[in-house]
Amino acid sequence: MSVSSEARIPDAPAIQRLPLLQLILVGLQHVLLMYGGAMATLSALSLNLLFNILGGAERAANNECHAHQH
Repeated sequence: MSVSSEARIPDAPAIQRLPLLQLILVGLQHVLLMYGGAMATLSALSLNLLFNILGGAERAANNECHAHQH
């Protein structure tokens, strides 16, 4: 009997494992981007809340109304 020597089909790039250094760097990048997105969201929400507490939305609406009356 002859042993068949079939060529192995390489794994798709998404299935291949990255070298350890690249794996660590991609993981760190992921964590930093998630943290940055969370901080941007919290900053935007707190600025919006602060703006509304100080009455900025009402003042801005009143200034628009007065600007159109002239």
